[in-house]
Amino acid sequence: MSSRDPVSGLMTLEEVAGRCGVTIEWLEELVRDGVVELEQHGGRRVRAEVKLRIQRAVRLERDLGVNAAGVAVIIELLERIDELEEELRHFRAR
Repeated sequence: MSSRDPVSGLMTLEEVAGRCGVTIEWLEELVRDGVVELEQHGGRRVRAEVKLRIQRAVRLERDLGVNAAGVAVIIELLERIDELEEELRHFRAR
């Protein structure tokens, strides 16, 4: 049985860890380092969309040996680059 809440779109940390193939301890480290944010009123739940961030984090950790703190910095920079590229595409489309 899925622990995802269809109304709020939230998943438990345990479910996300299982789907992403990581330990709950590693996922909790990502929470501590700010890579993954818990929902304020969701307890130990996160938005389902966070799965993409976690998959990026897994690739960085497994493929490049980056620790959780480094993953946090890299993901923040990658997302900022994505935002800037989107702004540039929008600017060029004018």
